[in-house]
Amino acid sequence: MYIHILSICNTEENNRKFVSYESVTPPTEQLDLTDVRILMPMYLINRSDLFTIEEISNAAKLLSSKTEKALNCTVTFELTEAGKYLSQMENAAAAGISYDIVFLIPSSSNENEGAFQFDKDIFLYRPWVEKGLIKDITEDVKKYFPKGIVYTELIDNAKDPNGRIYAIPKVTKVFAAYGVLCTQEVLEKYGREEINGYADFINLIESNLDREDRLYVKLNFGQFLNIYLQDTKRVPVSGSIIYDRNNGTVSYLEDTEVPETVFTKYKQYCDMGIIDYKNSILQGYEDIYVHEYMDFKSSTGYLYIPHFADTVKDRSLLLIGGINNDLYYYTSSSAMAIFTTSRQTERALMLLELLNSGNREFSDILRFGVEDRHYKVTEDKKIDLIGSLDIKQLFWGDPLLNYDSEAIAPFAFEENADDWTVCMLNEVNKKTGYKEARKAIFTMYRYMPDEIKALAEKRALPYGTEILEYFQRDDGINEILNKLQENRDERLFNWVKDYLTPNS
Repeated sequence: MYIHILSICNTEENNRKFVSYESVTPPTEQLDLTDVRILMPMYLINRSDLFTIEEISNAAKLLSSKTEKALNCTVTFELTEAGKYLSQMENAAAAGISYDIVFLIPSSSNENEGAFQFDKDIFLYRPWVEKGLIKDITEDVKKYFPKGIVYTELIDNAKDPNGRIYAIPKVTKVFAAYGVLCTQEVLEKYGREEINGYADFINLIESNLDREDRLYVKLNFGQFLNIYLQDTKRVPVSGSIIYDRNNGTVSYLEDTEVPETVFTKYKQYCDMGIIDYKNSILQGYEDIYVHEYMDFKSSTGYLYIPHFADTVKDRSLLLIGGINNDLYYYTSSSAMAIFTTSRQTERALMLLELLNSGNREFSDILRFGVEDRHYKVTEDKKIDLIGSLDIKQLFWGDPLLNYDSEAIAPFAFEENADDWTVCMLNEVNKKTGYKEARKAIFTMYRYMPDEIKALAEKRALPYGTEILEYFQRDDGINEILNKLQENRDERLFNWVKDYLTPNS
């Protein structure tokens, strides 16, 4: 087992039903000892909030020792600068160098700038197939990594026009759920009960309003609105129009109870000073900090949220609006493939099956590193990270994991980790009421004609500090509602209605 570092990257780089599957992997004792070689792009290797090459090497050696016991194969990771990853693949193919697993990033740029620009209507991995860099694994994946078919089925255009499989997409589950990062004082006054929806969240805040020192809450209005609407099975769409998933109807936001309920409550919190419009973006370490839940766990360096580092010590991260969440879709920005010169195609696919099995013996190493060196497992099976706050997470192995295997490891911090896992993995109701796909709701704006987009933009709610300034005014809510009323347009409303409820 070795790790060969080609170069150090010092710049930032840039809904279908599950099918059943059954692995027919041969017993370990029938496998010859071999080595699976993985060419891995490395991002931001020298950044202080990621582990060093030495630390990655230690974790990789441990993973290799475990895969040798499980599959009678060692694993060699060869790390190369992300910006030169494609050229490294091409050079290796020309030289006959035998890598086994490589990574494809459809939206990435390289020295042939623009060569792999993402097109949602074209087979995602066509450029690599045309260059002869990856294998057709259609038959092999059925036998050695059958779960790969499951992931492939979730992403549009992940198969070629003839239904052939060349890569396994790295699947991300996109849905509306927020994390609430709370101090221990806040949780103790609240009683440390779970937070599942709008009412629970309001109770969390209001149970802390009688403190001697002022409560500080980092909560933008869009988050507050989304929490309430999700709790009532509704979704905000372009142009401040509300789609009701209970009955498949659309309404202008101002024609619902939302302004009286949500706008009024948010203004109350602004008037009390617990939401500070002057420092709304960066208030410091708030008593209650709200953000998209997935972003607390982001594996991308430039999306890393420093507040997260406190969660294992004196704060807890709770889940709002995610438990049994049925409003989501799947997306992908990268994929795992078998390199054209691979001599271990079958074992490489078996390895991917093992890593995506949900077994924390493997996934914890890929996410956190070496136990008792980089993290500890508490008595209640939660993760406690070790070391300084600026090297808390080891994200080097993230591309090898898909969304359901990740759910086992990165959410092991919270007291409600089991609820999070249910939220992330539930397979109930993949279609909204009246059969409208979730992805259509979240991606609607891109399909609007330009003239309809212009109408929607006129009805957009003010954003960020601008909307907070409205809430500081005595008549600010009415000003917002008047602006929405003035920009009503039947063309916009009818377009949204026809798009989301075509059969109504």
